Amino acid sequence: MSTCTHACAGGTTMRWVSPKLDQCLDHTERLIGIRPPVEKGQYPQILLAASTTYFFGSVLLMANVRFGASILLMALTVTSLVMNNFWDYSHDPLQQQAEAAHFIKNIGIAGGLIYYLSTSEPFKASQRHPKHVASPQITAANPTS
Repeated sequence: MSTCTHACAGGTTMRWVSPKLDQCLDHTERLIGIRPPVEKGQYPQILLAASTTYFFGSVLLMANVRFGASILLMALTVTSLVMNNFWDYSHDPLQQQAEAAHFIKNIGIAGGLIYYLSTSEPFKASQRHPKHVASPQITAANPTS
């Protein structure tokens, strides 16, 4: 018996994610000829791994570490292609429009991450804790230092 009874049994999130992951695996099999060895019981772990990746990428980005932006950019690219595949919804125009809106939103976020990566400087330890420099007025007033 699996420990993920609610998610595997059809929790709200898994009911939405499961068909998307099935489509992704089907597309992968058509492209490379081999189906990735992923069972439906592993879908909650995939969702947890994606959520954890987004969380740690965001924390690193908030700490001004460029690697966080790289992690988010890679995760966002994969997630957008798998979860917001609007090109597969030609039979349902409303769903296609909703997925396209999310996909375009993700492109905008990816553009912001690329801009951040291209304009920010790599983290240097000296930037975090600059050496204390005494001001000239304090040095002149206190000749013993």
